[in-house]
Amino acid sequence: LDVQRQLAIENYLNDTVEAPAVTEEEARAYYEDYRESFLLRYPDQPFPPFEQVQSEIVKLLSQEKQQEAMLILIEELEEKADVRRYT
Repeated sequence: LDVQRQLAIENYLNDTVEAPAVTEEEARAYYEDYRESFLLRYPDQPFPPFEQVQSEIVKLLSQEKQQEAMLILIEELEEKADVRRYT
């Protein structure tokens, strides 16, 4: 795809797809999972408190949810249309 077409597709998806909000519970669960693996790998390194990294975690999880929602929309559109992929 040319750049202009790719940007148009990305703009359409960004305008059309609204990902569910990230809950504090989801952010804390991600933090705890990551914290455990970090401490196993780097036991001598300090790990920041949740409040210090919460906004970064929410941003990351929001992007993941947005990607998932976009993929679902693309699958739905492909089911409704005669789509041919050129690679």
